[in-house]
Amino acid sequence: MIALLVALVEHLKVDERQPPVAIEENRSRALRLGTAPLSIACALLVLAELAALAKVIPERWDTYTLATDNVGQLAGRSCGLSDSVYVEDDPASGVLPASDHQPEHPVPDARGGQDESPRQYLAHTSRGFARGGLPDTRDPAEGQPTWTPPNRIGPVSGSYGAPTRTGEIRTPWSGLPERARTGEVPVVVSAAGTTSGANAVTVEFGRDTAAGFEILDRVAVGRGGDRSWSDERVPTPEAATKVRLVAEDRALDENGWLAVSPPRAPQLTPMTDVVGDDPAFVEWTAAMVHACANMTRIRNGIAELPRYRISGGQELRDMGQGWSAPNAGGPFGYLNVATSMAEVPTYLRNDGGTDWGSLYEVHPYEPDALPATAAADTRIEQHWGWWRPGPPSTPITLPGDAPASNDRSDIQPGPR
Repeated sequence: MIALLVALVEHLKVDERQPPVAIEENRSRALRLGTAPLSIACALLVLAELAALAKVIPERWDTYTLATDNVGQLAGRSCGLSDSVYVEDDPASGVLPASDHQPEHPVPDARGGQDESPRQYLAHTSRGFARGGLPDTRDPAEGQPTWTPPNRIGPVSGSYGAPTRTGEIRTPWSGLPERARTGEVPVVVSAAGTTSGANAVTVEFGRDTAAGFEILDRVAVGRGGDRSWSDERVPTPEAATKVRLVAEDRALDENGWLAVSPPRAPQLTPMTDVVGDDPAFVEWTAAMVHACANMTRIRNGIAELPRYRISGGQELRDMGQGWSAPNAGGPFGYLNVATSMAEVPTYLRNDGGTDWGSLYEVHPYEPDALPATAAADTRIEQHWGWWRPGPPSTPITLPGDAPASNDRSDIQPGPR
């Protein structure tokens, strides 16, 4: 209204019978000289941006880039980032079994362990570690066990509760499948607790030779102060044919326990095939690069429950979760009440160490329940603009974080 009033006053001030006299000025040369630096700077900036995009194409040709994605989109044969992400459908199926032929004779120059000969060091051992040796603590808000291994991986061995509070475990040697020997997938170990400092977790690779068994490489894994369950991904060195895990607990305090899973070689499926046409809740920070995702809809005030949730990488994850949070009026308001979620291990093609984002499987608490649309009665009403349907509903407090599915007994293990 204020803008309309100002426009009216300005209009009435103009005398149409005596229009202002226009004065011609030759300013073309001045305009050209004045705008030239800005035009040149903008042109150079555009060229620099295009050159940076062009430079990365050959460097990352075998994995995902926005440039190759755009080319694929123009050709109509790209689902964006989803095509380059691979999903570990069933982590338990990738666990490497112990080899039938365990190495017994090391190469002549092999080194042994502490107070052990090289031959003794090659053997499997477990001292102070027990299957399922984890603290029996529960989250005070949700009442769920705190240290349940994710993704139904197992069996896990932990040193919690050991009489001496220390221990060591060397798993039997496992044969590496071809997908790991060729570098198609890394060797993955899940670990929790204290994995650094006095403790150590090491992945050892070896091979059989005419002179005996040779340990080719020892790769230490672990994440400083992060005690939660995490996957450590280790590339297979060239010529390695066997792998094992060595975990040492040397911390004497009660919180210095350590837990590990056997090594595994993931069996992967493209994310495009896993998600397919199932409804997916894609956080807005990730929506641009997942072009084929069948995003959930809200019709007549009823939200469709997703089968999967897709979030952005580390730099965008907090932003997407904050936008989705109940206290911001986001979709987690109903998702956190009706469902629980479990993050699925994923790998970016030919770049498994890059945090592309996260894929979560969504598990409704009542999976066989009819959708709310089955009970909906939809009709059209007409009201004046000042009509009031009644007092607003009473606000309720909803849970903030999405509950985890790790401890639900009604979810069947195996491929999804």
